[in-house]
Amino acid sequence: MSKHTPGPWVKCDRGDYGDFDGNSVVILGDNSCVRVAVVHHNGSDEHDANANLFFAAPKLLAELKKARGLLVQQTRSKDIHDGRFTEIDAIIAEAEGKSR
Repeated sequence: MSKHTPGPWVKCDRGDYGDFDGNSVVILGDNSCVRVAVVHHNGSDEHDANANLFFAAPKLLAELKKARGLLVQQTRSKDIHDGRFTEIDAIIAEAEGKSR
């Protein structure tokens, strides 16, 4: 079980979240009460891209886990599993706050 706030998350438009200066994108947890991330914006596209990455994080993690499962099934049928998932497993563990 992951320790992070479950998705789907909500990405507010800049200025939609009252306690910031109008230049921040706030990412909220699934119940819209938990502030997951605040990306302060100074007008560059990079800040919007960062907010989009935060917003997509729960979906990215879920899809990575699904893809890993499919890859494991395929490699088992071919009898090859020689540590190919080390990096994927490390990324999943890091995202879930677990040590490997």
